[in-house]
Amino acid sequence: MDRRGFLCRAAGLLLASPPLTALVGACTRATSTSTATTSAPPTAPPTSGPPRIPWDELAAGLHGRLIRPGTPGYPVARLAYDPRFDDIRPRAIVMTTTTGDVARTIRFARDHGLPFAARCGGHSYGGYSLSDGIVIDVSEMATIRTGAGTATVGAGAKVIDVAASFASAGSVIPAGTCPTVGISGLTLGGGQGIVGRRFGLTCDSLRAARVVLADGRVVSCDASRQADLFWALRGAGGGNLGVVTSFTFASHPLSAITAFSMSWPWSDATDVVAAWQRWGPSAPAPLWSSCRLRWIPGTGPSVSVSGAWSGPPSGLARHLDELASASRHAPSRSTVTLSLLDAARYFAGCSSYSIDDCRLTEQGGLLMREGSLAKSDFFDRSIDADVIRAALGLIEARGATTALAAQTAGVLFDAWGGTIADVAPDATAFPHRGARFLAQEFVTFHGPITDATLGTNRRWLTNLWHTFRPAASGAAYVNYIDPELRDWLRAYYGDNLARLVDVKRRYDPDDAFRFAQSIPTTLPS
Repeated sequence: MDRRGFLCRAAGLLLASPPLTALVGACTRATSTSTATTSAPPTAPPTSGPPRIPWDELAAGLHGRLIRPGTPGYPVARLAYDPRFDDIRPRAIVMTTTTGDVARTIRFARDHGLPFAARCGGHSYGGYSLSDGIVIDVSEMATIRTGAGTATVGAGAKVIDVAASFASAGSVIPAGTCPTVGISGLTLGGGQGIVGRRFGLTCDSLRAARVVLADGRVVSCDASRQADLFWALRGAGGGNLGVVTSFTFASHPLSAITAFSMSWPWSDATDVVAAWQRWGPSAPAPLWSSCRLRWIPGTGPSVSVSGAWSGPPSGLARHLDELASASRHAPSRSTVTLSLLDAARYFAGCSSYSIDDCRLTEQGGLLMREGSLAKSDFFDRSIDADVIRAALGLIEARGATTALAAQTAGVLFDAWGGTIADVAPDATAFPHRGARFLAQEFVTFHGPITDATLGTNRRWLTNLWHTFRPAASGAAYVNYIDPELRDWLRAYYGDNLARLVDVKRRYDPDDAFRFAQSIPTTLPS
């Protein structure tokens, strides 16, 4: 279940998630510990066919596994989270278990002219953690070691495992809620979560990282070593400068989280959104909330606000009273105070599951892959009532078209501000510090996705996104990467773009880490 899936059922639970791709190589300069060697030159190719790729040589030097078409495990290993990308068939998947495996695979790919991408959770909205060449899968590099105030997390760890490990130590980092998302892509693109307004973005808790660069060197970065790389690591998104193999985070002591949910009649939706825009981004830092306008198959249009309070449980009620009083009808409302472990499972949509069950079925868990479409907007000011009403009309109208009525869709507004805004826009590569809230316009598909269904829902989503554009800042969230976005470099990176291009040119001058929306080595004209 992804984050949208959780938010669709959170109220019911109370009332009854660029990819790692090739992670920002913005880091590290420790001396290499890799024992990888350059592959032997390939046998001279026959004149009538492509050159032979010496896969056996790659496999022989790995501690992990090489999976190729026709070998056991390939049908599952090639899959990303979104079934829309199931037609991509890599020539090989390398399940790395060491930093040396990553370095060796990058060198091999470059020596033989093969495209490659790195993958952790495989949640890239653009499918950019896949390649028709080599997929470097770091998901087995998932060891988490917690200490006094810090933790070192393997690049392959998933959000649910990170949350559970920190919970056992009585602490948190401001990570996301989708259990199967990888910590790598989340961190590298900024990373928002339920305690983010109190503790900042995920990348704000990052203290150091280890990365394999395009030439196979293994480097380490922090605030004093390779500071330019460390700066870029925090917000440039995955897939741009290298493959991160481990992260060191500062942890934040916490004992419990109070979850809450409120829902109103649809007729109150305009008033609720107007009130939430004043309330959510201005609330005390321990209060995070998400305002949700959705079409739910079999139910119809729905308006609700859910969230988390990380302050003393007794302090929440008066804040909820303030929001509740802004509408014509009293909302249904419930709260529950949870241990950190139970909160991790609850916000992952896994309250009735064990941590091991909060994984995809392909990984031995109980969660299903989902197809989706998404776009994003940051807002620096409130949305006017006429824009809100136009968006509500689009959501209501889904019921008149079968291809639309059968899918969950709408918009999620997540409150920002708090500690997120305390960091200067140029202090890290993540520039959107002044945003009041973030919107994710989305469609989640249920069942097979036909071309016709996909096209109809894509047009609807684009219309919804265009409806909000007059009020939006023009910025977009790189972790909700959008293949259809036109001026995406400026939208993702704003005034930090020029510096990011400089870092790219220094650490990946040949543009080896490249995909449709990767950072270029020169500024566009």
